[in-house]
Formats: sequence, structure tokens, C-alpha cells
Amino acid sequence: MAAFHLALKDLRILLRDRVAVFWVFGFPLAFALFIGAVLHAGLSGASGTLRVVVVDESRGAAAAHLRQGLASSTRIETTLAAAEEAERLVRQARAIAYLKLPRNFGSPGAAASMPELGFDPARKLEVAYIEQFVARTIDARTIDGGKNQATSRPKLSFRRTEVTGQLSPGASNIVFPSAVLWALIGCAACFAISLVAERTGGTYVRLRASPLTRHDLLLGKALACLIASLGVTTLLTLLGAVFFGVQIASVPKLVLALLATALCFVGITMALSVFGRSEQAVAGAGWATLLVMAMLGGGMVPLSLMPEWLTELSHISPVKWGILALEGASWRTFSFVELALPCVVLLAIGAASFLAGVLVMRRQDV
Repeated sequence: MAAFHLALKDLRILLRDRVAVFWVFGFPLAFALFIGAVLHAGLSGASGTLRVVVVDESRGAAAAHLRQGLASSTRIETTLAAAEEAERLVRQARAIAYLKLPRNFGSPGAAASMPELGFDPARKLEVAYIEQFVARTIDARTIDGGKNQATSRPKLSFRRTEVTGQLSPGASNIVFPSAVLWALIGCAACFAISLVAERTGGTYVRLRASPLTRHDLLLGKALACLIASLGVTTLLTLLGAVFFGVQIASVPKLVLALLATALCFVGITMALSVFGRSEQAVAGAGWATLLVMAMLGGGMVPLSLMPEWLTELSHISPVKWGILALEGASWRTFSFVELALPCVVLLAIGAASFLAGVLVMRRQDV
């Protein structure tokens, strides 16, 4: 009986905090619907489109037949481009693969007629689907020009090329950006909870009574979060390079990407800390929000498995831009100009989140 009354007491305390109630009861339902939408899209074939760039150097009937077959796919989106532009789009992760059709494509018995498939090594699951679809599309009439239509469908061979810039990334290189983002997610959640713990424990009130200004307190917390974030990401980078063979194409670019990503999550930490007035509310809201960011950004589920409307929403996730910035600095060999876009987006998200958190905190202090 005593345990029953204690349980009722805890439930009454929970019900008094409306924010905590939402994250305990409401969010799990929303998250279940979110997961259900992703799984339904994958099982029903309604996942996002796969962008393939076609480099057509033959301009022949066989190439036209293949392009028509690709256009009939509900999942593959094709665009025409020159070889250099196609490689650049794949390297920048703006396309999954390019398909280069040589001049003598479709000529029987010519090894040089094999199409070249240049692909993003981080998207091998999607590339396998593209390769199988292309192989099914090219039939015997495509290869021999219709001279021997009774011939069974030949086995199509590709010249497969990883589009990576200067490095050929292994599994550790591909996983490295996601590992860094999960470390930053942990730091953001930890510091958000510590901020509200100081408020509920009275530490914040005592600090506000000191000569320190609100800006000093907030900047101090932000600086501590930034130092911790840079510390854990630097440690991960060193461990990856020493023990797991993670290769870094450019150290200065990696420093820039790590700094922009860490600053972004410092701002997010400030926003998360004002999601509730109790540690329970902030912990639930913080982890729930960060998990959604991770899922939307491709940190948990490949973006190609999501329905189209969720793929569009991925642009608002800092996880997506953080992974792109870290990949660009580590193995995609982005130039500083190419690296500028994800870094600027990350800094903008961080600044907006920090400002929103500060404004809400001022209202709570009144």
C-alpha cells in the first residue's frame, strides 16, 4: 500500500508539469507515427527519389532506350550533365551516382561499351538498387541493336568508380561523421539538463544576485559547452585516426567543420534548456528533440528510405549539415568554398537557437 501511494505521488508531480506530460505521453505516440511513416514508405516503395546524373556520350538508340527506362522509374530521378559536372555533383553528395554511357555504348562485343557507374561510397545501399534497375532496363535489343532479338538478356557489366576526391574512404571514414554528431548530441543534452538543474537548485538565483550579468552567465555556460564539445570531438578524431584508420584530407577544413558543428549545438543546448522548468521536462524534451534531429538528418535512417515529405524536412536538421561538413572535410575533399554552405547553415541554426533560448530565459526570469 505504501508503494502505491508513493506511485500516486510521483504521478501527481508529473501531471503538474504539462511539458513533462507531453514528452512522457504525447511524444512517444508522435515518434511511433514517425517511425511508422518511414517503415511504410520503405515497404510500399514510396521512399524518396534517388538522383542519378546521366553522362550520354553516345547519343545513340541504345542510350535513348536506357534513358527512357530510367525515366519510367518512380524512384530514380535523372538529369543530364557533362562528365566533370556529374562527378562534382556526386562528390558534393547532391547526387547518388552518375551513369556514363561511352560513345560505342550498345555495340556488341566491345569491352569499351560498358557503362561507367560512378557512385557515392556512403550510399552503397542505394547504388545497388540503381545498378540492378539499370541492368534490368538494358535488354538484348539494347546491346545488339535489335539484330538478334531472340538472344537471352546478357549479364550487364559496369565499370564501377568510387567518387571520393583524393581519398578512398573505408567504413571508419564513412561512420566517423555520425559518431561525432552523436557525441555532440550527448553534450547538448547533458549541458541543457545542467542549466535547468542550476535553476531548480537555486544556483542560478545566487549567481544572478552576484555582480555577474546575465550575459556573463550565459556566455560562461556556452563557453563550457563549446570546450567540452570540441574536447570530445577532438578525442574522437584522434582515436579514429590512430586506431581505426580514419583519414583526414585537410586538417584546417576539419577544424572549421568541427568548430561550426560544435557552435551549432551550443546554440541548440541553450534552446533545449528552456523547454521546461524541471530537469525531467528538459531531459525528455531535449533527448526527444535531438533524436528527431538525428533521424531527420540521416544519423539513424538513410534519407533515401524516408518518404519524400520527410526528405524535404531533412534540410532543417543540423545533423544533416554537420555530417555533410565533416564528410567534406575528411574524405569528400571539399574546397573552402564548397565547405562554406554547410558551415554557414550550421552557424545560422546555432545562432537562431541561442537567441531563442536567451529570449525565453529572460521571460522566465521576470
